Amino acid sequence: QSRINSSVGSAPQTSDVPNVDPPFMQNLKLWIAAGALTGVADGATISHLPDSSGNKFGLYSMAGTWQYQSASPNFNSQPSVKLTSVTGGWANMATTDGESLAFQTTGTDHTFAFMIKSGWDPSGFVSLVHSAYSGGSPAGAWEVILTNANTWGLVKGTAFSAIPHFGSTLADNAGLITMTFTASSGTLFIQWHGSTGGLGNFVFSGLTPNFNGDLWGILGRVGSVNPTTKVATPDGTGGLGTQNTEIAEILYYDRLLDANEIPILNGYFYDKYGGV
Repeated sequence: QSRINSSVGSAPQTSDVPNVDPPFMQNLKLWIAAGALTGVADGATISHLPDSSGNKFGLYSMAGTWQYQSASPNFNSQPSVKLTSVTGGWANMATTDGESLAFQTTGTDHTFAFMIKSGWDPSGFVSLVHSAYSGGSPAGAWEVILTNANTWGLVKGTAFSAIPHFGSTLADNAGLITMTFTASSGTLFIQWHGSTGGLGNFVFSGLTPNFNGDLWGILGRVGSVNPTTKVATPDGTGGLGTQNTEIAEILYYDRLLDANEIPILNGYFYDKYGGV
């Protein structure tokens, strides 16, 4: 549902890209966008991605070097941050200077959207989002991964479930990933490039989706954070992005976006990046 193009099959020109907020702002709890970085030179190293939602859930570079791309060819000449080291990821933390707060969710249903181009770390998978606790039961961990076998995976605590994927290759392919978690029915629904990313709703059971862990990462599992130095380290079990991984934008809503709202969300990304 493009707002500026009569045909969704025709990508917008860069000059057409609207400067608009994402839809459903009242439930938007995390908004990471490379385009929000100002006064940054092309090719400059980026260590902090601020949260434009107003909730201060910023991300910090973890074990990698990320460079600002002012006009990425993978995202309709829109800005991105690109990984130039062998591996790397991002972690959220509550910093001692108040620049960033620890990520928290308020709903039991969840919607994530990623405009990324992702590679795989040597372990053979990349962690899209990972939420875990530094203490207590490992059952508190929640994670969605992409594997080098071109499949998805859901990790709950120590349990792993493989989710088949049909369609274009996930690795090194720029595009939009949307994921919805519905607690009442225990289902995960994934779309890739605006189409169903597997067999439809994947049913999980036993745990309510929980993304309130104190170690919260994007493209990596977080082992520890230092809120004073703003340095995060991975936990050593993999899941990092690999060289040339790019991030253009990430959104998180603390509720389920339904079948009528997801196309509107897809249209927002399409208008900016030319294709989902």
